[in-house]
Amino acid sequence: MSYRQQEAADLKQLRIMMDNVQKHFGSVSPTARLLLASLAVIVIMGLFLVRQYSSKPTYVPLFPTTQDAATIDQVSGFLESSNIPHEIKGSELLVPADDRRYVLSKLGEQQLLPADTSILFTNLLDKQTMWQTSQQHRQASNIALMNELSRWITQWDNVEKANVFIDVPDRQSLGDPRTRGTASVTVKTRSGTLSQSTVDAIASFVAGSKAGLNPEDVRVIDARTSRQYSARSEDDAIAGTYLEHQTKIENQVREKLLDLLAFVPGVTVAVSAQVDVTRSTTEQRSYSPSGEGTVSLKQKTSTDSQSSSSSRPRTGTGLTANVSDDPTLGSGSSGSSTEGAVDEKTYENQFGYTHTSSIDPGGRATRLVASINVPRGWYATIAPGVTRDEDFDPTAPDVITQVEQAFATALKPEIESLILPHLTIVDGTSGASSEGIVSVSLIPIDTVPEVMGSGASDQAAGVTGMVSTLASRGMIEKAVLGVLAVVSLFMMVGMVKKAGKRVELPPIEELVGIPPSLLAESDLVGEAGESDGVLEAVEVADDEFESTRMLEQIRELVKNQPDDVSNVIRRWVNEDRLT
Repeated sequence: MSYRQQEAADLKQLRIMMDNVQKHFGSVSPTARLLLASLAVIVIMGLFLVRQYSSKPTYVPLFPTTQDAATIDQVSGFLESSNIPHEIKGSELLVPADDRRYVLSKLGEQQLLPADTSILFTNLLDKQTMWQTSQQHRQASNIALMNELSRWITQWDNVEKANVFIDVPDRQSLGDPRTRGTASVTVKTRSGTLSQSTVDAIASFVAGSKAGLNPEDVRVIDARTSRQYSARSEDDAIAGTYLEHQTKIENQVREKLLDLLAFVPGVTVAVSAQVDVTRSTTEQRSYSPSGEGTVSLKQKTSTDSQSSSSSRPRTGTGLTANVSDDPTLGSGSSGSSTEGAVDEKTYENQFGYTHTSSIDPGGRATRLVASINVPRGWYATIAPGVTRDEDFDPTAPDVITQVEQAFATALKPEIESLILPHLTIVDGTSGASSEGIVSVSLIPIDTVPEVMGSGASDQAAGVTGMVSTLASRGMIEKAVLGVLAVVSLFMMVGMVKKAGKRVELPPIEELVGIPPSLLAESDLVGEAGESDGVLEAVEVADDEFESTRMLEQIRELVKNQPDDVSNVIRRWVNEDRLT
C-alpha cells in the first residue's frame, strides 16, 4: 500500500468515526448535550488545575560548585533584571531545572560565567562504560562538549543556529613539538551581522570550556556574510571599551538634556564627550609613631654573674708538713677578690601602620560639549518684545532681528543655566570638577511639525506593558481559570433549570383519541349538509392515455391467457436474435 493510499484509508476511517459521533450526538436531547458540554468544561478545568499546581518547577543549582558572594550578587541582579525566577540558599543560586540551560546561555552571552566554564560540563560523560579506551573517552567528551556548546550558543539573542568545532591535541610526549589547540564557531544570525561584543563573548565562552584553549585561538564565522571574526586582544578591547563608554555617556547626557528641554518643540541636541577609561589601583602604607601603635615588647631577660678571689699561703722556717692545717705555720694574709654581673635583655618591636588600597575604575568624562538648536519659528510666537499683529510674518527680516535679540537676552541664558549643571566633567590629573561647554543657537526653521498620535501610542504602550506585567506574574493563567469556572457555573445552572422545568402533557382523552365533548349550554353554530365531493381533474395527453390503455389490456391478457402471451414473447425474442 502506497503512502497516498494509506493516507486516504486513514482519512476515510476518521470520516467514519466523525460521522458516527455526529450521528449519536445528534440524537441526544438538548439537556444531555448541555450536560456533556459542562463535563467537558469541568475536565478542562481539572487538567488546567493539575498543570497549574502540580507542575511547579523544580529548582536546581545553577553552578556545580559554590561561588563567592560577589558573583552570586552579580548574577542574581542580572536574573532580576531579566525577570527570570531564582532563589538564593546560602552560597548556592537556584533556578528552575527547565530554565538552567537558557540561564547559562544568557550568562555566557553577557560574559557573567566563571572563568573556568569547564565545570559546567562535568556530567556529560556519565553514561560511558568502563570498556571504552581512554582515546574513545576523549573523543566522546570532545563531541559531547561541541554539541553542548552549539546548543547553548543557539539560545543567545539574534542567533538562529551555531556549530562549534574544537581541535585540541592529546597529551604530547617528551620531545614532541608543542601544538596549540584551535576552535571554530559557525554562527547564523536571525537578522543583521555579528557584533564584536558577541564575537568576544563566544570566543571567551568556548575557550573557557576547554583546557589549553585561548580566546585568540577561536575563529567565529558569520554564516550570512561568510566573514571571519576573531576575539579582540587586550589593547583592542581597551579601544573598544573607550568607544562604547563614550557612546554610552553621550547618549545618556543627550537623553537627559532632551528631557530638560521638552518644553521646546522641535529642539535638537548633540553631545560630544571625551572619557578616561584608564583603571588605576593605589596602595598606601603609613607607619604610626611611638605610642600611637608602634610598641616595643620585652621578649627575654638573662643575668650572668661572675666572682673570683685569691690569697697568699702561710710560710715558716725549716721543714713543714704538706697539709694545709699545719699548726706550726703562722696565719697567712688574704689575697684579692673580683665579682661581676652581666644582664642581657631582648626586645621585640612592632611597628603600627595603616594600609589603604583604592581602586579607580575610571570612565569619567573629561570633556563634554552640548550643542542645542531651537527652532526660530516656534520662539517667534512667544518671544518677548516682538510685535505680533494680524499681518505677523515670522520670516520678515525685522521680525527675525527682534527674535534673535530676544533670544540672546532671554531664552539663551536661561537654557545655559539649566544645562550647565548637568555637564560636569572631572580633570584626569588633578581630579577637580568643572563645567562643560554648551552652545545654544537658533536654527532657521519657521514651522514646527506637530507630533500626532502620541496619545494612541501611549495607550498602546500602556496596554502592552500591562499585558507583559500580567504575563510575568502568572496572572493570565489565573484569569483564564476564573473565566472557565464562571462559564461552567452558568452552564450547570442552565442545565439544572432545563432539567427541572415541568413539561405539560395533553389530557388522557386526547391521547386515547376521544374528541372533546361540547358544552351543553353552548349555542348551535350551524348545520352540516350532504353533497358530492369535488374531485380534482388532471389533464392527460392522448399518447399517455393510449399507453395506459395498452398497458391495462396487456395486464388483462397476461392474467387471462398466459400461454398465448408466452408464445408471443418467445417469438419476439427469436426475431431479435435473427436480426
